[in-house]
Formats: sequence, C-alpha cells, structure tokens
Amino acid sequence: MEDDPIYQLVKEQLARIQDSVNARLSLLEQRIDHQATLNSDRSSSLLETTRSLRDDLRDHESRLRSLADSAATARTWQSILSGGGALTGIAALIRSFFGQ
Repeated sequence: MEDDPIYQLVKEQLARIQDSVNARLSLLEQRIDHQATLNSDRSSSLLETTRSLRDDLRDHESRLRSLADSAATARTWQSILSGGGALTGIAALIRSFFGQ
C-alpha cells in the first residue's frame, strides 16, 4: 500500500496541509502574544495616566480651597474696613451735631 502512487500523493498533500496549519497556528500564537504585550503596556500607561490625573485633581482642589479661603479673608477685611469708615462717619456726624 505504501508503494501506491495515490497513497504517496495523498500523504504529501496531508503533510503540506499539516505544515500550513502549523505555520498559521504559530503565526496566530505570535500575534496573540504580541497583542497581549500591547494590552499590558496600554494598561500600565492608563494606570499611570490615571494616577497623574488624580494627583493633578487633588492639587487643583487644594489650590481652589486656598483661593476660596483667601477670598473669604479679603471679604472679611473689606467688611471690617468699610465698617470702620462708617464708624468714622457716625463719629463725624455726632461731632457736627454737638458742634464741636
């Protein structure tokens, strides 16, 4: 049976098909490995970017709180100073009323 030319032909064709399938599987495995590496790199990059953005957010929040505190302090001083001007005006009115 092994001497039969048809047997030899079928055997060679099956060997070529097997080689072709093995080559394609090997290529697919390489692509999958490459894609897994890319996905890992992307994931690491996204995690790093997320951490950086969170740090930036905390920094901006602290700056905004500081500015809000500064604005509140400035308004308080403005109220105190304008209130002092009103007291001076009242004192001048009282002086003018009593004629001094």
